[in-house]
Amino acid sequence: MDDKLLLKAAFLVFQKLSLLNKNISIELLQRLTKLAEHFRDMSLDARRLALALNRNWLFAAKRCQDNIISVLDEIPYKISAIKQLTDNNANEETAVIVTQIYQELKQIQQEFAGLSYNKEKKIIAVITKPITLEDIYLGPFQIELHINKLTKLYNECPYYCVALEPNPAVNNEEVTHPHVSGERLCEGEGSAPIRAALEQGRLYDFFSVINSILNTYSPDSPYVSLDEWEGGASCYDCGINISNDDSYYCGFCDQVYCCECSSYCKSCDETTCLGCGGSCPDCEEFVCHNCLKKCVECGETFCQLCLEDDVCKNCKELIETEKLENTKNETDGKQDDFKMAG
Repeated sequence: MDDKLLLKAAFLVFQKLSLLNKNISIELLQRLTKLAEHFRDMSLDARRLALALNRNWLFAAKRCQDNIISVLDEIPYKISAIKQLTDNNANEETAVIVTQIYQELKQIQQEFAGLSYNKEKKIIAVITKPITLEDIYLGPFQIELHINKLTKLYNECPYYCVALEPNPAVNNEEVTHPHVSGERLCEGEGSAPIRAALEQGRLYDFFSVINSILNTYSPDSPYVSLDEWEGGASCYDCGINISNDDSYYCGFCDQVYCCECSSYCKSCDETTCLGCGGSCPDCEEFVCHNCLKKCVECGETFCQLCLEDDVCKNCKELIETEKLENTKNETDGKQDDFKMAG
């Protein structure tokens, strides 16, 4: 992009930021007015509360008290919103000038590929390098700053993150990056630095912060996690999200499970959930229901390897012991009969 076009873009940004300062003052006045209205409402409810208590109208007094508490809960948020505007203005070191913005654009041109300015749409755009997060290719993104929207910086996001080689999440085509949905970036902790950089005309910092966020994955707050990017499901038992590589299908109940809620049968090697199988009380190995069988003697279930003629080892031993005792008793009885006969 030639210097003449850069200068035109810089001058337009300067104009919009000048209007932004006025709009911030207007927004500050509106927020102060709303805060004053809260105090006025609370003062009226306080007088009504005094009147209700004086006349022993306890129900009315309770309603006035609830109104006051509701207003008190709102006030900290209103004050925080006001401080956000005043703090940003207080942090401005110098007034933004056209030459400063021009130098910012020159620096962007050196550091980023594909700096462009659309005169008709009033958009300054840069292209990031191709982005890959945890072996998932997301491609390059075009960061588009809509200059006309700078005047509404604190009411409307003035930029978009457009995927140039979209590889969206399988379950949501609007999500082209774990932190981008509908071309809008989830800024997280970058929100304040982004707004401050724009307000102060530091366009290089603005594009750099967004580029940094795009090249970083935060597993705590994605629109779609990278584990689910190429498809996945929820464990039917515990409910956690699982990727295709970490999912296990149980053919007995036709459900998908995570590794913690599934196992495999030691007899037939089939994958099964924990609910469709159990441990053999003898060998303590996990087996599916198809490979569990009841002992015909005691009725307890065992794996087939621990049964002999449908009888478990314990019952087998008891039967053998009983047979030996019966044989011994028969032998002893015959000996006694022989002695008596003698």
